[in-house]
Order: sequence, then C-alpha cells, then structure tokens
Amino acid sequence: MNAVSWRERLAEERARKNAKGPPCIPTKPTKPLLSVLSGSRTAISEKTSAPPEANADPAQAALRDMRTRLLSLASRALVAPELVRRIPAAYLRTLIEVATGDAWLMSYLHGIGTLAELRSGRLPLEYDTPARCTHCGPVWLPAATVAGLDAAGGLPLVHGCPWCFVTLPKGMGIPRPIYPRGEP
Repeated sequence: MNAVSWRERLAEERARKNAKGPPCIPTKPTKPLLSVLSGSRTAISEKTSAPPEANADPAQAALRDMRTRLLSLASRALVAPELVRRIPAAYLRTLIEVATGDAWLMSYLHGIGTLAELRSGRLPLEYDTPARCTHCGPVWLPAATVAGLDAAGGLPLVHGCPWCFVTLPKGMGIPRPIYPRGEP
C-alpha cells in the first residue's frame, strides 16, 4: 500500500488547480460586446419591458419565495428578520429540498435564534435549568435537556453543552447560575 501524506496530496491538488490557470483569467472566450448590442432595439426593449418575475431564473424565484416565507414566520418564532436575511443561498436551497412544512421551518428559525443568543453571550429564554457541564462547569440549559440526568453535587451532569461549541466575543463569559459559597 502506497501511503501518501496529506502534504503530498495537498501539493498535488494545488498543482492540478494551478494547471487550469488562475481563476481571474477566463478559460473560454467571452461574447464580444458589439455582438450583444448589434441586435435590434425592439428585441432589446421587449426583453426589458417584461416584469422582472417573468425574466427571472426559477431557482432565484424559489430562493426569494423561501426567504419571504421564512421572514413571515420569523415574527411568530421571535427571531430577528436580520438573521433570516443573513441565511446563505446554499442553506435556502437545502431548506427548499428538505422543509416539509411550517412546523419544520419554525424549528429551524428557533435554532437560528437560539444560536444567535448564545453567540452574543445572552441566555436564551428556554435556558432556565442549572446543570454542570464536564467542560464548562455550571451552566444554564433547557429543562428538557437535563430531565432525568444524574446529579453531581446537586446539579444534573452533562458531558457537553451548547456553550462548549460557541465562541463568544473577547471579554464575554458564559452566563452562569449563581450559587452560595460552598455549593457547586
């Protein structure tokens, strides 16, 4: 068996990509500008006089419709519209393929809102139960998450929490439950 290190594979991949040429240089000749403008003015005006929806790409229209649908659901899910506007087009395409109904989209929006709260260092509304994470120490978690877990020092013990995976802005700490001295 021929073992190739990751460095060698990376060098081969870069050499293969560079053989195509840099991405800023087109590999195929483009259509000259004069050939586009040489068409009749009536044909050009007919193309532009139609409403934008008629000339729009169906895929772009589907993305616009999904974003509009998410924006209408965002107020019910208590999610800021800015978060919906920041969803990349690739995620919207996936939502178009996977989403089975408004309940599914509401769950997705709820997850986006919760993650935004965590990343800003704020405590999401449903994080109301204290627990002890083996990595983060005492943290707030949803009650449904800690229900039925073993207690360690009076708190349910989890081996990982959402705070383990959130990078907070510099100088911000995790919101923690406050305990009297001597408790966990």
